This record gives sequence, structure tokens and C-alpha cells, in this order.
Amino acid sequence: MKNFIIIVFLSLIILSCNEEVTKVKKLEDATEGADQVSYDFSGYFIDSNYTKAKLTSKIARIYNEQRKTVLDSLVKVDFFSKTNGKRITYMEADCVVIDDNSKNMYAYGKVFVLSDSSKAGLRTNYLFWDNKAQKLFSDKFVTYSSPYERISGWGFESDLNLDNYKFKKVSGEQR
Repeated sequence: MKNFIIIVFLSLIILSCNEEVTKVKKLEDATEGADQVSYDFSGYFIDSNYTKAKLTSKIARIYNEQRKTVLDSLVKVDFFSKTNGKRITYMEADCVVIDDNSKNMYAYGKVFVLSDSSKAGLRTNYLFWDNKAQKLFSDKFVTYSSPYERISGWGFESDLNLDNYKFKKVSGEQR
């Protein structure tokens, strides 16, 4: 019986070591080809003295040649007002790809946006943020909810506050 317990114990140790090796291998695969990798990443989009956005993510990978940054796992973005510096909009996404030249962002997976002022929310699986125009766009299915209405449709354009928005193909209900 003692030998059986020792064998089981040793087997568990060996299996747990194999799990750790597998986890490390998956992490290496995910970061392969990146010029820089950062864990528990925080970064900012700043224009002169104005902080446009703060980004956080579990993993950030920077690709110098492609001029892009990829944020994975628990990506959160806070957008700030130019006039008072306060947060105006919050975004979560599974993955965000940033064009390092233009600072445009492409959000993928489960994407959620919440406006602090209007309390409007947006859900989609793809969203594009045009840094220069300060606008959100999607050509995928989008659901928009506010205290007054719920609108779904294909194709979306809006300001960061989710106040001035347009849908291409729409269906909805008034509350």
C-alpha cells in the first residue's frame, strides 16, 4: 500500500511538471515573432499635454517591422475628454491591434463599450477606433443599448460618447 501511495504521489508530480511545460510552451507560441513582450501592460495615447486613452492588458506584443502592437487577455481602454481630462468612455475587448503609425485601434472578440455620460453601451465582435477622427466604426453586427432604446444592426459609426451614432442596417425597439 505504501508503494502504491508513493507511485501515485510521484505520478502527480510528474504530471504537474508536464502541465507547467505545456503552459510555458503555449506562452512561447503566443509571443513568437514579437520583438518585445510585456506582461501586465499599461500604456497611453498622448497628444501634446492631452491623454487620449489609457490601455491595459495581461500581455502586449510589439512587432517593430509591421509597426503594430497586439494586446491580448483582459484588454481595457479608458478614453478621456480633451476639455477636462476625465474619462468619457470605457472599452473592453478580447484582443486589440494597434497600428503604431496612426494609433488606430482594431478590437476583436467580445467587445464592449460604455459611455460614462449617456450610460449607453455597445456590444460587437469587431470595432475600429479612428484615432485622428476620434470615432468608432464597425461593419459587423452591433447591439446598442441606452436607458431609452435598444438598437441592433449591421454597420455602425459613432463619436466616443456614443451620442451621435449611425447604423447602416437597423432593427430596434423603443423603451
